[in-house]
Amino acid sequence: SLATGPLKDTLTPLKPMTEREREVWNAILDESFDRFLTIIDENRDNLDMDQVRELATGQVYTATQALENGLIDEIGYEEDVVDGLKSHLGLTRVRVVDYETPKSFVEELLGVQSRAAAAAEDPLTRLLDAGVPRAMYIFGWHPGLTHSRAQ
Repeated sequence: SLATGPLKDTLTPLKPMTEREREVWNAILDESFDRFLTIIDENRDNLDMDQVRELATGQVYTATQALENGLIDEIGYEEDVVDGLKSHLGLTRVRVVDYETPKSFVEELLGVQSRAAAAAEDPLTRLLDAGVPRAMYIFGWHPGLTHSRAQ
């Protein structure tokens, strides 16, 4: 491969990883993983860092397992979370924003509709999807609450 720098073609499947590349990527992974652990540790009062490290094995936890391990507060539907956030933050109205990945050129060309758009138009699909568990991360922010982050 042709590259403009010593690390430009790192992670290519066409050549073995050099020791320098391994050092660079291990540092990136270690820093990212430590940040992940710190975020959980700082935001889960019921868990200390040792417990967080013990749970952070890379496995996927079911909702029940996450609840039992103290990784979540409760199990519910999106509406329950929105109502809880409104109550917790003392709000009467909120705006929920759904982010979607833009369609690819081929999807646009073929007129393929996104799953979310198709579900929004098809009440049967909405009904069938309502009972399907999905992983969700919902974040609430209130202007009066701030969180600083060291850069």
